[in-house]
Amino acid sequence: MKTKLFFTLLIFFAFFTVNIFSQETKQRQIQSDPIGIVRGKVVDDQSQKPMEYVSIRLFRSRDSSIVSGSLTNSQGYFEIKNVPFGRYYAEVKFIGFKTKLVDSIFITPRNPEVNIGVIHFQPEPIQTKEVEVTAQRDIISYAVDRRIYDVSRDLTTSGGTALDVLINVPSVSVDIEGNITLRGSGNLQVLIDGKPSSLLGFDRGTALDQIPAENIERIEVITNPSAKYDPDGVAGIINIVLKKNTMLGYGAILNANVGTADKYNGSVNLNLRTDNFNSTIGYNYRAFSMRGNTESSRSSFSPDSTYLTQNQSFLRRGVYHRFQFTTEWTPNPKNSLLFGANAGFFDRKMSDSTGYLFSIMNPFIQEPYHRKNSSDGKNLSADLNLFYKYLFDKKDKEFNTNLLFMTFKGDNNNLYYETHNDTLGLIEYPIRQNNKSDFLNNNLTYEINFINPLDIGKLEIGAKANLRSIDINYNFYNFNNSSQVWQLDTNISNEFGYNENIISAYATFSSKISNFNYQIGLRAEQTFTKVNQKTLNEIYKDKYFNLFPTLHLNYQIVPWNSLMFSYTRRINRPQSMVLNPFIDYSDPQNLSKGNPYLKPEFSNSFEISNLSYFGRNSLNLTLFYRYTTDIISRITRLDTSKTFTLTTYENLNKSKSIGFEAMWNQTLFDFVKFNLNFSYFYLDINGIPNYGIPSRNSKSWNIKLNTMFNLSKNIDLQFNLSYDSPVVTTGGGGMYWRFFEMGSVGKLDGIFTSSLAMKIDILDGKGTINFRLMDIFKTINYNLTTNGANFVSNIYRTRESRVAFLGFQYKINEYKRPKIRPQENMPENEME
Repeated sequence: MKTKLFFTLLIFFAFFTVNIFSQETKQRQIQSDPIGIVRGKVVDDQSQKPMEYVSIRLFRSRDSSIVSGSLTNSQGYFEIKNVPFGRYYAEVKFIGFKTKLVDSIFITPRNPEVNIGVIHFQPEPIQTKEVEVTAQRDIISYAVDRRIYDVSRDLTTSGGTALDVLINVPSVSVDIEGNITLRGSGNLQVLIDGKPSSLLGFDRGTALDQIPAENIERIEVITNPSAKYDPDGVAGIINIVLKKNTMLGYGAILNANVGTADKYNGSVNLNLRTDNFNSTIGYNYRAFSMRGNTESSRSSFSPDSTYLTQNQSFLRRGVYHRFQFTTEWTPNPKNSLLFGANAGFFDRKMSDSTGYLFSIMNPFIQEPYHRKNSSDGKNLSADLNLFYKYLFDKKDKEFNTNLLFMTFKGDNNNLYYETHNDTLGLIEYPIRQNNKSDFLNNNLTYEINFINPLDIGKLEIGAKANLRSIDINYNFYNFNNSSQVWQLDTNISNEFGYNENIISAYATFSSKISNFNYQIGLRAEQTFTKVNQKTLNEIYKDKYFNLFPTLHLNYQIVPWNSLMFSYTRRINRPQSMVLNPFIDYSDPQNLSKGNPYLKPEFSNSFEISNLSYFGRNSLNLTLFYRYTTDIISRITRLDTSKTFTLTTYENLNKSKSIGFEAMWNQTLFDFVKFNLNFSYFYLDINGIPNYGIPSRNSKSWNIKLNTMFNLSKNIDLQFNLSYDSPVVTTGGGGMYWRFFEMGSVGKLDGIFTSSLAMKIDILDGKGTINFRLMDIFKTINYNLTTNGANFVSNIYRTRESRVAFLGFQYKINEYKRPKIRPQENMPENEME
């Protein structure tokens, strides 16, 4: 309590002290220092959307010497402070766009603050012998704390989903089951528009497979987030930013796509924007089927060794509907209120057939049996969001508050039918089981944020309450062959509840000294958890308080080269499903249970990077180090009877990982661009001698190549290659155990994939035909070998991966630019 009180008082004391100091500094500055401020805004001339991370450099008119510079923020605004009195010109530059010069900027005692208005940025035109080609901005760009992946430039995701987009994003890997890792770790946080979403539900991969790629504007990869963000996710944050409209008028976008092997999707998005209202309504539809096969084996090491082989074929089908509605009311320039609602319905069906052969070597006995499984599930997810923002008279001074309620509920029904052969080969009575489960996940979040730009920097403070409750009810039924009735198995059925309440506060301060930018931050969190195994009548409570410091530094060595450093402390909380102490008997050969005594993982992450521009090309080099303690590890043991394995979770000692990344953007010719991304990871994990697991280390790497061909003004072609090297899996928390730091100790084979796509604009740009072919050479598969103290197992899985899609998009645009009033100190033509 004393620590919390001290931190709260510290935040407010720092705020008021700095605020008072800044006011005094401002008064002294007005009286003595002959300096001013240059402001403005940059928008994309084609879409009229604000452009983020655009470089603005200010030069003296008399000798063309550089004075200062800045980058635009997420709203397209920039501000250059501490400009001495004089005459200047500004250079506005962004890769793939025409460099813009704004001349005759005068900073005088009578006019110390100059607003150069809205600058409309146009793509760079390139003349060839046969046709005029319009250059496009790079698919990857960089900011101080994140990488930005421009989804509109990725043709291979047309007609696809967010999961298809992530496959091409540098530092991100996606396996055959849709599991995601960032820099080799599955401990990450996924946000949508900077916030959590009920859409993500329990199965992150399945949820991301429901977001149409056409609805995504960009993907932001934030490996070392500031204190403003929740500290969850050891590897960092993947933020999916959806498209929004900023122009007046109305419009619509219609998408329809069809793929091989019964795959269909489509969407309709309508938008209406007036001076005071901006409303959007949308509908997404997706239907799919997927077939595949799994082969697995397990061998034990003992005098009477046992062997188990399994061969499975499976079919998955699903239909998904999602509705979105948002409306924003702006009664005046200072106030805005936004309401958003989203609802999604997912109906899925799965079936598989598995043949088993269980063998004992001494004496030699073989027992074949067969198991069929059919399941269906219905899920509902919904979000309600209320956001209010107030802008003060002082530029960029802002207060905002957000209330978000999310709910995710569903029910699943699994039927199992198993037949055995006796020693004479005759089929015994079948074993029939029915597993029914329903779950409800409610999450209520309230946060407030205050942004105060000061003469000496910028201060941001905020507080947040995150209240989450989960209820899961498992019911297992066995069929009685004698009475021909279903009977509830009370030894397996159970009901489980989990509550997690997190109260947090944060403060960040950022400033600039010449070419040196810095940001320091601190976040404090108090967490209360309760595990309630209702069937066993067991309750486990825990609480913990933690501080999460952050530091970001940026030094501009020369205008085209910057050096960046960052540090953050992160947390990975155990997921609710790994805390349930009840044993899961759904697969009699592979039992599992959770551990209610699990503690969170904590990680200290360091990163240093260098970003260089060479004309229209760029190179980004990054070195990172991560030290993690109390790793949540998946431990699998073979039972003494050697007939089944039991999997649970434990907190391991610690791990160290170090990595290197290189990203190169290159314009080869006027119509060819490519970006090459290489990542290398080294992981060192302490062993667990008591469980027979030795210390392990793993070296892995991946490489991604995106090549884009601008064949003409209306035709684009793209070819992608990606390879993930073999990795060592070492256990982990949550359901994403198949990946690095996730899963039993073993080795996952490398994965190679390729894709090809083409886009053709027709109907004067209102229509677009898309074609894409995924996994051209049909090389995607999943091959995991697991080693335990006295056994080894292998799983090899394949599925439909070579898929072709043909799509069509049609746009109805009745938009017009908002009228821009010229500034008094600027000629009107300089705003354009």
